[in-house]
Amino acid sequence: MRYLIFTDREPIREFFLESGYEKLEFHSPDSLREICKGIRGAVVYLDLESRPFEEDLTHHLSYLNHRSDLRFAIVDSGEPTEDPAFFFHYGAVDYISPGLLRQGLSRERLEQVQRLNPIDRRFINDGWNRSVPYSGVNWEGVEEGREYLFALLYVGLDDMMRVQEILGQEGAERFNQEFRNWLDEHMDAWYGYQWLWNGWGGVYLFPFDGQKFYAMEAALECYLNRRISRFSRYEVRTTFRMGLHLGSTEFQKRGHTGNIVSDSVNTLFHMACREGCRDELVLSDEVRSHIPQSLYPYLEKGEKFEGRVIYRVKNCL
Repeated sequence: MRYLIFTDREPIREFFLESGYEKLEFHSPDSLREICKGIRGAVVYLDLESRPFEEDLTHHLSYLNHRSDLRFAIVDSGEPTEDPAFFFHYGAVDYISPGLLRQGLSRERLEQVQRLNPIDRRFINDGWNRSVPYSGVNWEGVEEGREYLFALLYVGLDDMMRVQEILGQEGAERFNQEFRNWLDEHMDAWYGYQWLWNGWGGVYLFPFDGQKFYAMEAALECYLNRRISRFSRYEVRTTFRMGLHLGSTEFQKRGHTGNIVSDSVNTLFHMACREGCRDELVLSDEVRSHIPQSLYPYLEKGEKFEGRVIYRVKNCL
């Protein structure tokens, strides 16, 4: 989670930096509204000794109290406040007193603030629009022309130029269709819908209700079976790559998606189609935060991509 500290004083900046926490951002107190307007899923610390908060503190506290997608806390370096409960009545989640400022700030304290005051996961990724509804636990109620939050799974064949050279254009197209049929058999059992297909790869949509989605099970099933399953009658063998992401898009039925513009779909394509992803199943950080922790040992942390951490399923076959 991000921590936004609004202060114009260097000692306060140094106090937070000493914690060793990575996701710290420092902003001018005058920019509180402007910065927070585009932020969701963060903890905001206000330095009370900074001028804007001295002059109109109640106004700022009321604003933050009404932001259900943020948490806020207080840094008080002046004379000890007689009634710190005043801040908690407005919804504060932490109070850093003058005594704590002298002792120093630990990373554990910041992590505890986050742990004790969770924010709905819809708000944590700035790429999500919190006004977009979940698509649900199944496809009931999903309407064409409306935007929803889905689990998005990309699947694409590798080395299809080589396959085309071996089988010819017509044979490669039949190979591709047989692969799609094989995928459909697996995905249908997990509510997966083959939403679009372009050339040698495409996207499946899975309903997502904010907690549960079946795309991970579907992807793992295909990934673990890829060595033993025959998805084509042809002898030629190739691999395929998969990428899984959570995000929003307008829903239209297959064949009517040409005019849809979705940042989430673009992120999925770019994430999964990069060089080095051959024969791999990769996940965005958003997906990892929603899967059972029992699966974490089977993931390895990869590089950052477009500001998010990408995880790879370990190759055990």
